[in-house]
Amino acid sequence: MAITVVNEIPEPTAVHWHGIELESYFDGVAGFAGQGKRIAPVIAPRDSFVARFTPPRSGTFIYHPHADEVRQQTAGMSGALLVVDDPEKYDASHDLVVLVTTPRRAADAQALVFINGSASPAAAELRAGEKYRVRLIDIHTFRPSMIARIVAGMDTLVWRAIAKDGMDLPAVRAVIKPAVQQMGNGETFDFEFVPPRAGELKLTVTTGGGVLLATLPLRVR
Repeated sequence: MAITVVNEIPEPTAVHWHGIELESYFDGVAGFAGQGKRIAPVIAPRDSFVARFTPPRSGTFIYHPHADEVRQQTAGMSGALLVVDDPEKYDASHDLVVLVTTPRRAADAQALVFINGSASPAAAELRAGEKYRVRLIDIHTFRPSMIARIVAGMDTLVWRAIAKDGMDLPAVRAVIKPAVQQMGNGETFDFEFVPPRAGELKLTVTTGGGVLLATLPLRVR
């Protein structure tokens, strides 16, 4: 596959394909990635770069900048990169991406995080008894050890762990467990989740000490 990155901002940038094994030159670490005299360049304003690679497997990955990365990333230059076996059979309605990122303003970053680019994301619409893939992605730039969980009122629900950092889990680890996951920066987690009944659920993100940082409402029909 080939992805053309076009730089439309007034400063150099580069894009790193986080978690995917690929040829070093296309990895997006400008001035470092590559070999010998073939070193990955920064992408100048109004210029472009074609990243060529074949994902080794389906899974949940990330893209983010690798030039002045903290500032550019908090400006919104990051996202989920989903690799699926067959795009024709991919069911987006049963695929719930939860992208945890950093607000741009430093003061906001101390008090909250963004889910899917918002401090107050729109509710996800689910159906009771149906199976969903929850893709939990932490691309926050500095806050470690956040905890995500799915709750109904005060009760924590359950999900089945199925993948970590773009790799399917072995059967011994692909188990049903409480819907609670501690996250580190740059990690991805995939879970299978079946809403047990109609009602209002929440996916929350808190500090390790339990301070609420963000909420994604889950409306189950």
